[in-house]
Formats: sequence, structure tokens, C-alpha cells
Amino acid sequence: MCHAAAERTLHMISKCSYAVTVWNIMANWSNVQITRLGNINRVMAWWEQMTNDGQDHTLELYQILLYTAWHIWKERCRRVFDNKTMAPTDLATIIQGDILAQRVASSSFSEYSRVIVTVFLVFLCFSSF
Repeated sequence: MCHAAAERTLHMISKCSYAVTVWNIMANWSNVQITRLGNINRVMAWWEQMTNDGQDHTLELYQILLYTAWHIWKERCRRVFDNKTMAPTDLATIIQGDILAQRVASSSFSEYSRVIVTVFLVFLCFSSF
């Protein structure tokens, strides 16, 4: 998306300038600290660093991580397959709307949400090959 490096999953979701802008917008919106990535080179290592940073991980953090990563991936697909682009601020607005809608629909971290987290992690692991 940023055309600065090879289009690998980890780079697209967390390191490209477009993704970094979206993550910063989401961090400011939610007051959740997003850990800066150093020499992480695997998606699973990225996930572990984001979730094992000493913070009290609430549903809010997991929602932000999952919805943001998923929508950044969808933006990549929109660019590749539909030849359309979206500004980072517009994408962040969509992510925020999805998070708020999910919170209204479910007031607790249900078993369904745990399944979604697991499926997403499996997707990320296999897409990083």
C-alpha cells in the first residue's frame, strides 16, 4: 500500500506508512497505547508483542487490534482487486463505527468473540508464509 517495501502481511498490517497512520488514529481515538514495532518479522510475534505488553487487556484492546488489522487488510484488497483507495482517516472512521456497532450488539466478551479472535489469528498465521 505504501510501495516502500515488499507487500508482506506483517508490513501491510503494521509497518507501512498507511497502516501506521491508521494505528495512530485508532490509538488516539481509544486512548489505548499501541506498541511500536521494532524488529518483528512474523505476524504471530507482532500479535504477541501487542497483547503481552503488561497492559490490562480488555475487550476494547482486542477489538481495536482485530478490527484495525482486518480493515487494513481489506483496504489492501480494495486497492488490488477494485482499484480503489481510501484515506487513512476514512478507514479509521469505518473501523470506529464497526467497533461501536459491535459494542452495542454485545455487551460482553462472549464465546462467539473468542471464536472470532481465534479464526483471525489462524488467518494471520497462514497468510504470513
